[in-house]
Amino acid sequence: MKTNMAGSNGSSTATSANKKQSSALLAAKTSTDHNNGNNNSCCHNDGCQHNKRQTETANLSHQSWLASKYACVDYDKDLNIKHFKGLETLVVDRPHAKFPLLLPTHITNFWTSDVIENLENHMMDEGDILLYTPPKCGTHWMWEILSMLVRATATYNTQAKHSFWLEMQPYSSIVQKSPSTRRVLNTHQMLSQLPPKFRLPTTKTVACVRNPKDVLVSAYYHFRNIIPHGEDGQQIPFNELYDFLAKSKYVPFGRVLDHFEDLWDNHRHDPNILLVYYEDLKENTLQQIRRVANHIGVPYTEEFLSQVCKAVDISNMKTGKYSSEENIRRKFGSDVSLYRKGEIGDWRTHFTPAQNEDFDRIFTDWNKHRKMPFRFEPSHHARHNDRNCAQQ
Repeated sequence: MKTNMAGSNGSSTATSANKKQSSALLAAKTSTDHNNGNNNSCCHNDGCQHNKRQTETANLSHQSWLASKYACVDYDKDLNIKHFKGLETLVVDRPHAKFPLLLPTHITNFWTSDVIENLENHMMDEGDILLYTPPKCGTHWMWEILSMLVRATATYNTQAKHSFWLEMQPYSSIVQKSPSTRRVLNTHQMLSQLPPKFRLPTTKTVACVRNPKDVLVSAYYHFRNIIPHGEDGQQIPFNELYDFLAKSKYVPFGRVLDHFEDLWDNHRHDPNILLVYYEDLKENTLQQIRRVANHIGVPYTEEFLSQVCKAVDISNMKTGKYSSEENIRRKFGSDVSLYRKGEIGDWRTHFTPAQNEDFDRIFTDWNKHRKMPFRFEPSHHARHNDRNCAQQ
């Protein structure tokens, strides 16, 4: 069944009046904390202390223009959750959205100019496609599928999806690098956080979501590569990152449930937005690729879709696509892996019973009126049969 999204339902209407005020208040509070030097802000100078606590933060002194524009947060004071070194965020107020944009400093450290400010001055070209995903919801996987469909070939794109990532470089640079092709842009900004005029009314958007427990586990493996190892050389365990990932208001790019709230409450009826669940893509890959191809309006044969389906199997991506992303490893480290397991229900091997009960309470309260249909376990069929890319 095709699931489209759009507009505003009753829930979004009820909250829309508070969006600007909510976002502004949080940004103002964070900015005040930042200026007053309390524990809710990063320190940009070596030796700076907050309430007798040595801050653990990236030194942004080489980017003083960023430090002067945006509050840098390494601590959720309200929940008493400390961000580990490397996981600080810059808070960018988005008056037109409920939630502020939370940019990870390990990304902004590569900026030479204000990427977000540059985006305000542009709009997408007719025909370009936008892939929106909360982090760890299949971004690389879906971007490769879209790239193959647009290029009409089941070969891996020699360019990485980072080359078209709106948060990595100025939009003007993306356009200059691909002036005459149909671009597949990608973003971790909530759709409501993007500049209101950036997406055209006709822009075809694909939004990927994933059950939030598996998102937290995948995020853990991503972030533990960023956090410095302990004195014993060991990486931080999942238990020590759970509260940060599940609850902190300042987790990089925002809490996963905040992403789902913005998408579901504000955009689920938009006919130009196709919602794809990671679990469906994993278990019914060919069917979902067909849905995507129909949505973005590309011609295809069933044989071609089967070829794409086989090419984007995670075991093939790990080898075939990995070799074309050397630039990512040069930038983020040789041990960074973009393709780990991709399994459904891996959270069971990480969550303690107490954490599972805790998150179930959070999720049930959040979803009791939304009824967003997530699946936290593989289907019975998937447990006993390999995914089939044969024509269906």
